[in-house]
Amino acid sequence: MSETTIYMTHRVTGASLDLTIPVQLLVNVSDEVIAHNVSVNSRRPGCSPYGRIPRIKTTPAHDGVAIMCGSGPSLADHLDVVRELQAKGGHVFGLNGAANFIHGKGITADFQVLVDARERTSELIGPAKTHLFASQCDPVCFDRVPDAIMWHFINGELDQHLPEDEESHAQIGGAGSVGNCALALAWAMGYRHFEVFGYDSSHRGGSGHAFHQPLNDFEPWGRFQFNGKEYIASYTMRSQASRFQVIGRELLKNGCILNVHGDGLLQDMWRTPLSALSEKEKYQRMWDEPDYRDFAPGEHAAGTFLAMIDKDASVIDFGCGTGRGGLQIANAGHQITLLDFAHNCRDDAAKGLPFHLADLTQPIHHTADVGYCTDVMEHIPTNDVPVVVGNIMGAVPQCFFQISTRPDRFGAAIGQALHLTVQPHGWWRYLFESHGYAVTFEHEGEHDSQFMVKRT
Repeated sequence: MSETTIYMTHRVTGASLDLTIPVQLLVNVSDEVIAHNVSVNSRRPGCSPYGRIPRIKTTPAHDGVAIMCGSGPSLADHLDVVRELQAKGGHVFGLNGAANFIHGKGITADFQVLVDARERTSELIGPAKTHLFASQCDPVCFDRVPDAIMWHFINGELDQHLPEDEESHAQIGGAGSVGNCALALAWAMGYRHFEVFGYDSSHRGGSGHAFHQPLNDFEPWGRFQFNGKEYIASYTMRSQASRFQVIGRELLKNGCILNVHGDGLLQDMWRTPLSALSEKEKYQRMWDEPDYRDFAPGEHAAGTFLAMIDKDASVIDFGCGTGRGGLQIANAGHQITLLDFAHNCRDDAAKGLPFHLADLTQPIHHTADVGYCTDVMEHIPTNDVPVVVGNIMGAVPQCFFQISTRPDRFGAAIGQALHLTVQPHGWWRYLFESHGYAVTFEHEGEHDSQFMVKRT
């Protein structure tokens, strides 16, 4: 994907609806440029047995210490610790411009890691014993450092741009940010002990770096809430902070040592006990788990719902999740609005639909002819269920509910239960009717129940 659309919501005093502004976020280079870079760089002459630049290969685990130095403001607070760890035999990974910064403080990186595909990334090249450049980097990076070692960042079309006789290599994940990629890269290189510095993923005192890095001037940023505190961060760094939580837990599960130093959004997310998270933050964590997206119940209930409603009815998808159910409804010709309280829930395919952040335990400032609420109610704390039902039915005259009647299987990924109200079909029917609503359709399945509920 070379671009995506997000929707910024602005509350206008006295207005019946929020003002929604579409904001187009562009990846800094096109897919075509990345493909060209990979194709050219992977064929560049070098000293490997294939006569090309050497590739990073998967290395057996060893007891070396990887000292990961990101560019966040808190890096400057811990340079003495970095020096001490390097003096004890640890290997410093300087990420992007951090290699230049620490060199100016008397620390030469053992490895400098670059992944950004822009030509200007070559401005970040600094002193290091070894340079590790992604194959998607601009060729000028390899022109400047002919003895650099290449590594391949995972993407779905990588193989078609490589030579037919491409030598064996590790493919490195990390969701695109250099910090997370560098962790995966060090893992592939055999490191199982990580000391992480400067991964703040947020601003301090108006700056997102421990030093001025012109390459990131004018990068879009936003204000993000976590655990009751506000952070200023670029959208890339906010994504890095979320993905780090997944990668970090996987490293720990695989027996690694991972110590995260400094302060910032990423560190606060890492150190906050899951039990201290709000429901909103808990689900933001869950949507960062790739497996959580595999099954979208709303996608499979859409056909049943569409058969019940008028062909010109407007729809609100309450708790839209991936948005795949809402996308089916939109594709059937209905005007649809997606609501959820997790900013990172939607699949890319659904991001073109109108979306608003909304907490269903609070009054809903949107209306439509009919509502669609699938596999949401079981996630609501039992004491809040009547309030949520009231808020939904206050926004639409009728709503289709699909509700799971069994415990969840995915919450174990973050050590938290997700289904907080697990009740049988009859319990839900009684709840709707006891609060003055008419149930005009119901179906009791093996693991879930469906209802069409109307105001009376």
